[in-house]
Amino acid sequence: MVRAPSCPCLPVAGVRAALRHFLRRLTAPAVHDYAASRPLAQCSVEILDAAIMGRDKWLGGELGDDGCVYGVPGSALRVLKVSPSDGVVETIGPELPGKFKWLRGIQVDGFIYGVPTNSERVLQISPASGTVELIGESFKGAWKWHGGVLCPVDSCVYAIPCNAESVLKIFPDGRIATIAEGSPVLKGRCKWYGGLLGGDGCIYGIPNCAESVLKIDPAKQEVSTIGPKFLQGGQKWHGGVVGKDGCIYGVPSHAEAVLKIDPMAQKVSTIGEPIDSGLWRPNGKYKYGGGIVAPSGAVYCFPSDADFVLKIVPETETVSLIGPRFEGHNKWQNGFVGRDGNVYAIPCNAPGVLQIVCATDGVTTIPIDMENPNLQDKWEGGVEANGDMYCMPQNAKKVLRIAPMR
Repeated sequence: MVRAPSCPCLPVAGVRAALRHFLRRLTAPAVHDYAASRPLAQCSVEILDAAIMGRDKWLGGELGDDGCVYGVPGSALRVLKVSPSDGVVETIGPELPGKFKWLRGIQVDGFIYGVPTNSERVLQISPASGTVELIGESFKGAWKWHGGVLCPVDSCVYAIPCNAESVLKIFPDGRIATIAEGSPVLKGRCKWYGGLLGGDGCIYGIPNCAESVLKIDPAKQEVSTIGPKFLQGGQKWHGGVVGKDGCIYGVPSHAEAVLKIDPMAQKVSTIGEPIDSGLWRPNGKYKYGGGIVAPSGAVYCFPSDADFVLKIVPETETVSLIGPRFEGHNKWQNGFVGRDGNVYAIPCNAPGVLQIVCATDGVTTIPIDMENPNLQDKWEGGVEANGDMYCMPQNAKKVLRIAPMR
C-alpha cells in the first residue's frame, strides 16, 4: 500500500471506549510467533539470485505472452523481467527517472501497459520485441490514476481517477484518450482506489476519499456515481474483489464495515458488524490492504494494520475474524490462490508469507530465509506464472517466489 500522508489520530471516544481497549489487551490471545511458525500445507518460499538495489522499485507487474513476468517501474529506472523457466532476473528498456511512476500493469493484445500515477505518460512494454516506450500525450499532476480495468465490451483499458479529473482510456492499438474530463463527479483528491468489472459490463471504482461508488459505462462512454453518500475523505476502502455471486466487495481500510456493490441491482451497502481495529492500530486505520476470493466463494482480507485475517461469507453477508493475532503495521496487502486451493499473501513488513488453509480456516506464516526478514516494505504486488507467485521487490533486493505444492 502506498499510503497517503498520515493525519493526526482521532482520540478514543470517551472513558468507556478506552477501558474496552485496555480490557482487550488483557484478554487478547497470544501474539503469533513468526520464528516458530510452520506451514499448514506444503509450500516453498524462495529468494531468486539476482540482487537489485533501491527503494520503492516495483510495486506491480503483469505476465507477458512469452511466459515471462514484467515488473512495472515504481521508482526503479527500468522494467523488471523475470523468466520463470530458468529463474533469470534482469532489467530491460531505457532508463525512466521519477518516483512512483506506474504502480500496476495490464496486458492487452500482447502489450503490457502501465497506468500513469506520477509519470506523465502511459508505459508500453512489448514482450515480443523486448521494447519499452512511452506513448500518448502528457498528463500533468501527481497520483493521477490508480489501477485500470480491461473492458470486454471494447477491449479498452479504463483507468480509475485518484487525483485526476478524467477517466483515462487506452485503446488496443495504443491510442490514448480521456473521457468525462471536467465532470463535477470527478472533482477531488484521492477519490477512488482501484476498480472492478461488474456483471453488467460497467466498471466500478472503490471509494477511498470519494463520497460514492464510481460507475464507468463503456458502452455509453458515461461516468456517474451510484449508491448512498458516505462521509467524504477518510480512506474508507482499499480496493476490492468480485465475488462468485457477482457482487463487488470493498476491503475496509479506515471504514468500519465491508462495502458491497451489487451491479445488477445497482445497490450499494455495507455488511457485517463494525470491525475491531485491534491492538496495534486502535484508531481503526489501515486495517486491511487487499483481499482474495477462495475456491469456496469466501473472501479473505489480508491484515495490514489489523490484528486478524478477515473472512467474508457472501451468501450470509457475515464478516468474522479468524486465525491467530498478528502484531505490527503494513503486514500484508496482496495475495493469490495457490494451485493447492489455499491462499497466500505477499509480505510487506511481516517477516513471513501468510498462509490460509481455506478448508479449515487455519492461518499461519511461512518463514523467509533472508538476511533481514524484518525489512520494511519488502515486496508489494505479485504476478502469477506457472502456478507460482513472483513478488515484485519494493525495498527488498531480490524477487520472492512463492510455490505451493504441485
